[in-house]
Amino acid sequence: MKKETINLETQTGRKFKVDFFNIDNLNSASTEDAPRPLMIVFPGGYFMHHSKKEIDPVVNVWLQEGYRVAVVYYNLVTDGGQVYPDAGLCGLETIKYFRENATEYAVLPDKISTIGFSAGGHVAAIVNSMLNDPSSVKEYNLTDVAKPNATILVYPFIDFAKLDLDLTPEQLAAIPENKLFHNATTGVTKETPPTMVIHATNDPVVPVTNGLGYFNALQENGVETEGLFLNAGVHGFSVATPIIGQAGNESLEDKHLAHWVGLAKEWLARVLDK
Repeated sequence: MKKETINLETQTGRKFKVDFFNIDNLNSASTEDAPRPLMIVFPGGYFMHHSKKEIDPVVNVWLQEGYRVAVVYYNLVTDGGQVYPDAGLCGLETIKYFRENATEYAVLPDKISTIGFSAGGHVAAIVNSMLNDPSSVKEYNLTDVAKPNATILVYPFIDFAKLDLDLTPEQLAAIPENKLFHNATTGVTKETPPTMVIHATNDPVVPVTNGLGYFNALQENGVETEGLFLNAGVHGFSVATPIIGQAGNESLEDKHLAHWVGLAKEWLARVLDK
């Protein structure tokens, strides 16, 4: 596996980094590096850190599926200032960068997807919302070059009013009053990319009403979507394999929850191949 760190900057001057992962050519007799789909990952972490269990294990899943993978280190509360709009702009700039430099990174420009976990799910949803928001489009000169071809949201924050955790004063102050950034369902339109929503039905941190609300908004707007709501009572299960349980919480290892990975791969393949 090869890793390259890329330094980017948003339209507001916010500097951030992206880690780009690729698998070495497994055919030693071939020098061809054929273009592949790209998965852009937004890890969770309550906007306080970037969760490691939603980086390496997730990167490995999509690399093994034949994707290039990029991880976006969007800005956090601890970086100072407000999280938005810059977190969304980090995602938009990343998509734009890889689509404009698709040849250099051997990426298929029409098969660029995003996946977000928990707080990263909120960022991934806001990326799509900003592209549908006339004021954001005008202010930041946004175009479809920054639009993902598909999105997967895994136990996502959607509505900050529907969380079963107490946000710190710093976290609350970091979210602008603009309702677009408080409730991502307000940004869903018929132009939202195809989206899959995955959630545990008894999530004790981000209630399933977040995922259900977003799924319903997608359906109401005629967006191609799939919802996977699994009977479990945990949050932050990542890929739910033994390595996740060994990271310190055995309840996050769950064979049933782990099925989401295969189903997401199947769904995404169908969407991207249309």
